[in-house]
Amino acid sequence: MKCISGIVAILILLLLANCEETIKCTENTEISVNIDFKTLSSGIKKDTLINNLTVIGKDTLYFNSNLNSISLALSQSSDTSEFKFAVDTVMDTISFYSKREHFLISFECGFATRFILEKVISQDILIDSISIINPNVDRSDETNIIFFY
Repeated sequence: MKCISGIVAILILLLLANCEETIKCTENTEISVNIDFKTLSSGIKKDTLINNLTVIGKDTLYFNSNLNSISLALSQSSDTSEFKFAVDTVMDTISFYSKREHFLISFECGFATRFILEKVISQDILIDSISIINPNVDRSDETNIIFFY
C-alpha cells in the first residue's frame, strides 16, 4: 500500500512540475504592404490626399476618405493579390505579385508571412505610375510602394 501511495505522490509531483502558465501572444502578427499616394510636379514628389477612396479585396473592404496612405493585407495563400481601387465612380484594378516566406515569430504567436514584391500592375485608369521603393514587406511600418496620381 505504501508503494502505491508513493507512486501516486510521484505522479502528482510530475504533473504539477509539467504545468506551465499559458503565455499569450502580445506581438503584431499581421503583415501589410504600405502604400503612399503622391503626385509628381516639376520633379518633386508631394503627398496627395485621395478623397472617397474605396478599396475592395478578395475578403475585405476598405473605405476611407482623405487618405494619403493605406496598408493592405496581401494573400497568405497565393503569390498574387488583387484589389479594386475606386474613387467616386472610377475604378482601377491593381495586382500585386510577390514571393511569400513563412517564418516563426515565437512559439506563442506562431508563424507569419513576409512578402517580397516582384511587381505591381494597374490598369492605369486612376494611377499614373507605381514605384516599388521597398520590396520587402515585413513587420516594419516602412513605405513599400508609391502610387502616383
